[in-house]
Amino acid sequence: MIRTAGNSLVALALFASGLTAQSTPSIASVAGCYTITLGEWSGPFPSGSADYHQPPATFRLDSTLRASRQGYYTVTSAPLTPAIRRLVPGWRLRGADTVSLHWSTGFAGVNLRLAVRGDTLRGTARAFQDVIGPTQPTANAVAIRISCNRIGL
Repeated sequence: MIRTAGNSLVALALFASGLTAQSTPSIASVAGCYTITLGEWSGPFPSGSADYHQPPATFRLDSTLRASRQGYYTVTSAPLTPAIRRLVPGWRLRGADTVSLHWSTGFAGVNLRLAVRGDTLRGTARAFQDVIGPTQPTANAVAIRISCNRIGL
């Protein structure tokens, strides 16, 4: 009984201090450069253009807050080909272990929800457009941390 009570006190002390067995990612620990691979999309793009819904193959998650959208951080990438006019992309942490990223033309784009697992971000890419109603396709997404020197960002 004493052993159980002692363990309970230790668990209670850890809970009260905010410590957990697995550390929660921070902006600083997630920021860095990544290469991303998407699986096959679940269907056609109602927008009519797959190019609008593709994230860049490599990108940098910066720890600098975007001035134009509160709570989002800067994403840097090489220009996308074909050159499509895009709005400023952004990212943020959602919940305890999820990164949310987006790229958009203002009318169509892609949102990514990726779980942080060490140097890998794994989750789903979801196409979107400004027309309400059509089902938007999804694809599995895996982003792996790489050296920023490797991609010049």
